[in-house]
Amino acid sequence: QYGWLIRNLHANGASFFFICIYL
Repeated sequence: QYGWLIRNLHANGASFFFICIYL
């Protein structure tokens, strides 16, 4: 039920993390 929410949150968090590392 909350699988999509967790997956989207993980994807957004991972992308934000990599952007911070790249900057």
